Amino acid sequence: MRPQLIASSLLLLALACNKQSISKSAAEAGPQYVAKTWVTGGAKAADKLPLIVLIHGLGDRPEGIAPLLSQVTQPARIVAPLAPTKYGNGGAWFTIRVAQGDLTCLSKQMQQAAKELSQWLQKFQKTHPTLGKPIVTGFSQGGMLAFALATHHGEQIQAAFPVGGWLPPPLLNLSLQEQQNLAPIVAFHGEADRIVPLAPTEISVNNLKAQGAKVRLKTYPHVGHHITSQMQQELTQLLDAELQKFSYPKAR
Repeated sequence: MRPQLIASSLLLLALACNKQSISKSAAEAGPQYVAKTWVTGGAKAADKLPLIVLIHGLGDRPEGIAPLLSQVTQPARIVAPLAPTKYGNGGAWFTIRVAQGDLTCLSKQMQQAAKELSQWLQKFQKTHPTLGKPIVTGFSQGGMLAFALATHHGEQIQAAFPVGGWLPPPLLNLSLQEQQNLAPIVAFHGEADRIVPLAPTEISVNNLKAQGAKVRLKTYPHVGHHITSQMQQELTQLLDAELQKFSYPKAR
């Protein structure tokens, strides 16, 4: 995409905050997402399974982020929804970018996106037999949403594993009920990330710890805004360990 088109697209998308255009069309029927769904660990699609929600980043698609969980060995169902707002060849969960600095608008869009995703997940679980609460993970915008789901919809989440994500200051003001419902979080972040810098994420993590959250931050020297093989391996290990907590019936 040419620089002029990118700039124009960002300007038009930024206007969406004031218009509240994101997801408004789904207000009555509820959010609807196209999603890629598959199972791991030798499970069958009809089985009652633990659920992993895999959330892509800006401009990506479910097919693009699916390889991140290709090494999961435990039985699970994975669902990767496509963000509702078209962006390039993929989608956007929210249209304000971190670099734009509009934290008020960004937080509003994140909060709305997390709310709608949580509503959609409740419906998804009614049509797909699910063990326990969903585990959420994602990269970039997906990592930010994983943070938001774990903190503002923690009663619905088993655990969250955001990668290259962040929770902006306006979303750190949790209610007493939200503090009581916080889901455990292990975050992954490159120390050389210039798209979603590490320092604000460290502040967010420390703030959540002060509010009682079980949260850890794993950092990676010389890593920018991308996922290395080491990060993937360590994420997979944590996901497999989390999945082992569920009582999935073994095949005889």
